[in-house]
Amino acid sequence: MILQIICASFAWTLIGLGIWRIGQTLKEGLTHLQRIHQVPCHRCAYFTRDYRLKCTVNPVEAMTEEAINCEDFEVKSNLGRLAPVISVSSRYCQKNYCQPK
Repeated sequence: MILQIICASFAWTLIGLGIWRIGQTLKEGLTHLQRIHQVPCHRCAYFTRDYRLKCTVNPVEAMTEEAINCEDFEVKSNLGRLAPVISVSSRYCQKNYCQPK
């Protein structure tokens, strides 16, 4: 009888600790998501939307938590949003460097 009480209390303690840990993990995850949503890179004039070179000024810090307080941040103008994204290779080919001679 005493052994059953000890085993039951141990089992309920483990269940309670598991539920508490799940709650802590969810809380940490929400805090991290809120922090990530503070990254201003997608609104910056130097953001290229190209996975090879995300930012022309700070390429290493772009789209990370280090970019939250970026000193080089400039708000993108309306023309920047409307202009098409042209990669470096297509700009190079537009100048007829890719044409055979």
